[in-house]
Parts: sequence; C-alpha cells; structure tokens
Amino acid sequence: MEEEKVAGNRFIRRMCKDDDCGGMAIVLFSDDQIKDIQKHCCSEPNPSVLSVDFTFELGDFYLLVTAYSHTTMYVRGTSRHPILMGPIAITKTKSTKSCDILFDKMLDAAPDLRYGLKATGSDSEASIRKSLREHFKFAWELVCVLHIKRDIEYKMQHQGSPLPQNTRKLVLDSIFGTNGLVMTSSSEEFNSLLSRLYENWDKICPEFLKYFKQHQESKIREHATVKSYRRVISNVDKPFTTNSIEGLNSVIKRWQKFQKKDLDCFISDMKMLVKKQKEDVERACKDFPGPYVLVKASTNDVPVVEEANIPDESETVQSCQIHLRDVTSLESVLTDCQITNLINKANSLIGSHLRKGFDDNTWLVKSFTSAEPHVITKAKKGFICKCVAYTTRNICSHVLAVASVENEIPKQLKLLSDGNLSKLDKKKAGKKKTTKRQPKPPARLSPDRMENEPSIKIAESDRPTSLGLKKRCSS
Repeated sequence: MEEEKVAGNRFIRRMCKDDDCGGMAIVLFSDDQIKDIQKHCCSEPNPSVLSVDFTFELGDFYLLVTAYSHTTMYVRGTSRHPILMGPIAITKTKSTKSCDILFDKMLDAAPDLRYGLKATGSDSEASIRKSLREHFKFAWELVCVLHIKRDIEYKMQHQGSPLPQNTRKLVLDSIFGTNGLVMTSSSEEFNSLLSRLYENWDKICPEFLKYFKQHQESKIREHATVKSYRRVISNVDKPFTTNSIEGLNSVIKRWQKFQKKDLDCFISDMKMLVKKQKEDVERACKDFPGPYVLVKASTNDVPVVEEANIPDESETVQSCQIHLRDVTSLESVLTDCQITNLINKANSLIGSHLRKGFDDNTWLVKSFTSAEPHVITKAKKGFICKCVAYTTRNICSHVLAVASVENEIPKQLKLLSDGNLSKLDKKKAGKKKTTKRQPKPPARLSPDRMENEPSIKIAESDRPTSLGLKKRCSS
C-alpha cells in the first residue's frame, strides 16, 4: 500500500492506494467531529448510535458516511436531535477493506472509541457490519429493520415458488406490523410469538420458513427489535432504522446541488459542509438564531445542558458601563446628541446582547433589525464592525460596547485621530485645495428678450467711427 502524508491539513487524514479499495481511499474528518463522537456516542445514559452507510451519485466514487445525533440539542421547533456528519471516506468499492481504512484512522485519532463506543447502526451491508464488529467489539450492533423487511420481501417474490400476495402480506405483517416480532420488548415475548408463527408458516410457506430460520431469525432477534434498541436508548418505542443517515445523505447531495463533481471540488465542498455544521452548533450554544436550540429540560432521560464557555456578563455589567468621561475625544468629531445616543445604545448592548464569538478574535452583538448578529472582529489596531454606522463614522455602538468589555476604549478611539476623518459627520477644520472656476460665457439672448434688456452704454473711445464702418462696408 502506498500512503501519502498530507502535511498541514487536518481535514484530509489519509490518502492511499489499495487494490482492495479499487485503487483509492481518502479519509476526511476534523478534530471537532471526533470529539463530538466521543462526547455523544460514548456517554451514558442514552448515547447516540454511530450510524454508517454507503452513498453514491456524488461523483465517480462511493462515499462511506458516518453520522451521529447531537444529544444536547434539538432541531428548532421539534423534539428531534440534529443528525450531524461524522468522519467519511471516499472509495471506489463497497468492500470491507474500504470500511477498515476509515475505522482504523478514527481509532488512531481516538483510541478510546474501540472500547467506549456504545452502539453502531447500519443496513444489511455485510462489509460494513463485518468491519464494525472487528473495530468496535464492545459496541452493540443494530441493523435497520426496513432493510431487513426489503430483503425478506424480495426473497418471498423470487424464491423457487413465489408466495401469493395475500400470504406475503400476512407474513410481513406478522414480522414488521404493530404487533410483529420486531416490536417485542422482551426475549419471552419474542420466543412466544415466534413459536406461533413457525407453526403457521410450516403450513402455508415451508420454503420461506427454512430461509427465515437460516438467514433472518438471529439477525432480527439480536439487532432489529425494540428490545435490542432499548439496550442502547431506554425510551424508544420503535426498532432501529437508518432513516437519519439516509436523510444526511440527501443533505450532502443537496449541498452538491445534485451534481457529480471531481475529487478536489468534492473534498472542498465537504470541508465547507463540516464548517457550516460546526457554526450551526455554535450559534445554538450562543443562543443566536439558527436551525438548532439547546436542550433545556431537566428530566432523567434528557441531559441538562449548561452553556459552557459562555461567560456570565451579568456580574460585570456595572463595571463595563460607559460614561461621558470615557469618550471625551469624540467631542471633536461628533455632536453632543450623537455622543449621548452612542453611549446609551452601547450600554444597552452590554450584557445579554453581547457574547463572545467562535474564537478569541470575534464578538457577537445582537441586531435589532436583522436575525443575524453583528460580528465584531478584533484587528491589530482595534475592533471592526461591518454595520453602516461604523462604515460611515469609524465608530458604532457595537464596537464601543465590545471595546468597553475588553477595556480598550482609549485604543479604539485613537483610530478616530489616526484614521480617515473624512468619513465622520463632523470634520476637522482645515484648508482645502480649491481650483479656480473659469467664468461661464454669457448666455445668448433671444430677440424677444433683447428688446426688454436695458441698453448698454458704450464709452466714446470704444465706439467705432463712421469712417471705420464705411471702410469695413466697402471692403
């Protein structure tokens, strides 16, 4: 195997060539994705299931996708946890080796996943199930009940003696219906129902009975009932499905605008999708508008979430209040009314409307005219805002509020004297270079206006002589 080390890129984790993978395998994930899986898929009680699936129609390759639920958030307006994309692998085949390469790299980044992962979920893809069992031996394995149903239905229609439609419906309902095998919540209930079904199937579909015992009984018993799902999440009332990761596959395809792309473009797009996913989560943590909201319940089965890393500004509001004496340098560039309004609005923002941003160099300030907050960025000389007021004056209430919290008001106001004051409402006095305008030629009057115009007296020295006029006429 030939492996390429990608220096300085923490998203592309591995690029290799291998005949078992169709000649290519690329593993992609960020540090944050691995940390999230450790947090949500290894916790107790009620951890997230790490779902795995192959998808296609994204390019000249298969995409092996992992997904997990963010258990401390809900999709806004629902009680569903958001489904987020985990590590992915680009391969040419759907082989076990392709899965091994992804899971090997995940364990390299987080060795504790081998024993700490609580549950994995997949469809009936044999290569995925085999690789998951080998890499995460202590994780409970779940299999999508919908894929098992599809396999059984296909078998009933294409076996040696296809079953009649009424018989197929009866068998499927006895397995997957409301009172079917998959809905049982205990071993005793499962065994009791199964024995009754075997007696009935032996009479109406003996060939199918033989197939079911050999290929499906143990799979359903161990991995596709409500009982098996409750071993992971205690409050579920339905068996496991891969609907969540298949929904994520649709999100990926929509992100690609349903267009097949080359590898470079696809990898770049996936990096941007992961970044967008992270920003949506951070917006919920900061209580800003977005697709997710924090769980704020205190029941035993739902974790109570505290807004970690969010400082409590309520204790420091009084010490951060701005006074007129703090901004005396503004008197040379703004009117008294403008200064008063600026201070009042900045003071109203300090506290619940002002939050630390996603990194050390940004602050988020609530906007009262838009759903999007104002993003204040810290530069070398001070804070910068993209609002209209800052663009016009080099100062705004958002920047002033942040500068007050950071104790950098003098440094921020120094920009007004160092910067371009032509943008300010009240400019410093100074001589301007002016160009002397050339006088316009007199307008030509119409005959009507000439009659009404006052007569123009001409000096005798300037009046032409009659001799001169005669000479001109004769010439």
